[in-house]
Formats: sequence, C-alpha cells, structure tokens
Amino acid sequence: KKVLKNMPLTTDKELKCINAPDASGLNFAMREQLGRHYRETVTLAALPAFLASTDHFLPDSQNFTRRKKAMEDFTPEELLQSSGLNGFVELLGGSLVVDAKARIQRSNFNKAHEALKTTLDKLNALKTNFSALSLDLSKKEVDARSQLQSSFHSLEQRLKASGSNLIHVFEGAVRKAVYSRIDDDISNDDFKSELSHQVEQQQQKLQEQLPRMMIQEIERFKKDVQDVVERFAEQAKELSAIYALLNKTQLHSNIDININVDSGIKIGSLLLSLGGAVAAVLGTGGWVLAIGLAGLVFSLAKSVWGFFDSDFKKSEQRKSTNQNLSKIVSQLEDSLEQGLKKAMPELLKKLQMIEKALEVPARETKALVRILEYSNEKLTLTSKQIVSLGGLK
Repeated sequence: KKVLKNMPLTTDKELKCINAPDASGLNFAMREQLGRHYRETVTLAALPAFLASTDHFLPDSQNFTRRKKAMEDFTPEELLQSSGLNGFVELLGGSLVVDAKARIQRSNFNKAHEALKTTLDKLNALKTNFSALSLDLSKKEVDARSQLQSSFHSLEQRLKASGSNLIHVFEGAVRKAVYSRIDDDISNDDFKSELSHQVEQQQQKLQEQLPRMMIQEIERFKKDVQDVVERFAEQAKELSAIYALLNKTQLHSNIDININVDSGIKIGSLLLSLGGAVAAVLGTGGWVLAIGLAGLVFSLAKSVWGFFDSDFKKSEQRKSTNQNLSKIVSQLEDSLEQGLKKAMPELLKKLQMIEKALEVPARETKALVRILEYSNEKLTLTSKQIVSLGGLK
C-alpha cells in the first residue's frame, strides 16, 4: 500500500516520452497533427478507476477479485484519486466546459476556416495550371498565325510568279508563230494580220489558263491553312488533356476543359470562302486586259529599200513584233498586279477571321484565370473575416 500510494501515476521514463521535444515525444507528435488546437496530455490509470467506480462485479470474476484486493488497502476515493480520474472529472466540469457556447462557436469558425483554406489551395492550384495552359495556348496561337501569314505571302508570290510565267509563255508563243510567218517572206499587210491573229489567239489561251492556275494555287493555300488550323486544334486539345490530368491528380476531382477553336466562327465555312475572295476578281479571267487590233502599233519602214531587200523587211517586221509584244506584256503584267492588289486584301480579311478564331482558346482560358483570381480574392477576404470574428489569430 505504501509503495502504491507513493508511486507516481507516470514514471520518469514515461514523462520523458510524453514531453520529448522531437518526433519521439507524444506532445510534439500531437502538436504536429493538431497544431494550435492541441493543449496537453491528461494521464489516467483506467483499470484502478474502473475498479474503484464499479460497485458490483460477478462473484469470483477476475475484476471482482481485483476490486476486493484493492479495497483491502484503499478506499474507493483514494483509488480514484490515485488513478487521476478525480482530476479528470474536475477538468471536464471546470475549464473544459467553461464558456461552452463560445468554444463551440470558435470550433465552428475554425471548421469554416479550414474548409476555406482547403478550397483556396485548390483554387490556387487550378489558377497556376490554367495560367500555364493559357501561356502555352498563346504560344501555339502565335506559331499558327505566323504559319498562316507565311502561307499567305507564299500564295501571293506564287500567283505573281505563275501569272508572270503564263504571260511570258503567251509572249513566246506569239513571237514564235509570227517569226515563222515572217520567215515565209510575207507582206507587211499579211504581217499585221498575222500578228493581230496570234495576239488574239494566244490571249484567249491565256485567259483560259490563268484562272486554272489561280484555282490550283488557291486550293493549295486552302489546304495549307486547313493543315495549320487542324494542327493547332490538335495541339490545343493535347495541352488541355495534359492539364486536365494534372488538375485531376492534384485536386482528386474531374475538371473538364473543352477547347473549341471555332467558338462561333465557322472555320470550315471560311476555308470554303477563301477561294471566292480571289475568284470574285480573277476567277473568270475577265481581269485580263483586252488587246485588240487597235492596241497594236506598226511603224514599218516604207522605203524603196524595204521593197527590194527582203531581209530588211523581215528585220523591220521582227522589230515591230518585239515592240508590240513588249507593250502587250507590260500591259498584261500591270493588269495582273492590279488584279492581285484588288483580290489579295479580300483574301487577307478571310484569313484574319480565321486568325481571330485561333485566339479563342487562349482568350477563354485567360478569362477563366481571371475568374479564379477574383474568386481567390473574395474567399481570402472571407477567410480573414472568419479568423477575425472567430478569434482564431
């Protein structure tokens, strides 16, 4: 009895385990888990308290024997005091229940604060991921726009080069046919007739060939634009899938990201109308400057020498052929340039509408980031108000 009465409820070794200032200490471990909500440990000897506070056990049961033996040396009150239960009851009836309403309110404020903190952490993670997604989409958009502009300038150069090439084919065909007739030693009147005929005939071919060439180049351009748009859309979807998976992993929830490149602007329709912008000006071939007989200028020498010297006459006829062809080619090239100057801006407008559609994914993602930032600010303010009202500082 003397030993039991003088024996502390917790040994020095146990106290050391409880109060150790590192991870091995119970108090340290509990504060790590519960933070500022943890107060202290309360030590109880459960079995003595149980034996002292229970009056009736089954006869001859183990607890009956234990209680009988304990009661030989202690009164129930002494055993309860030694077990620490009396102190625990006083704690429950005293400081733990003092101002219970305020404690409950504080607890509720704390739960609300913790819930908001968890939500804010998720919102911050979302904002970080969507900000990164928006930046990646903007980079892809810039790359796609650059490719579209490059395709447009390439088309313009190809149209100029192909048109100029067809004009020079026209020039060569007229010269070859007229030179062949000149070699037959034709008269000046026959020469004029032949030159006019060949110009008219080759011009007709040119007016048939140019629209076909234009259509081929425009179809190639439409294919290039479609490839760029489809590649951008695919990249946008891949990026969205990556960030959606990242959000799911970090937040343990499903957040769908729907990337719609069209977003009300029908890119397919715009692609179909690309050709129309040029065809409206060039498609019929009517843009080609009509050159009739009145456009030809003949300044053939009328000297007696030309009547007797066949070679001199042929030389003058060839010279006239070249002079007229030079004038015609210059007129045709000017007409081609003017036609393209009128048609290409219309085509560029259609292309710019497609470029606007490419801005949509990054723009919508940026808008989502702004919403998340606004929500974060409002919830942060609410959290501070909860801390202040609940006295959680």
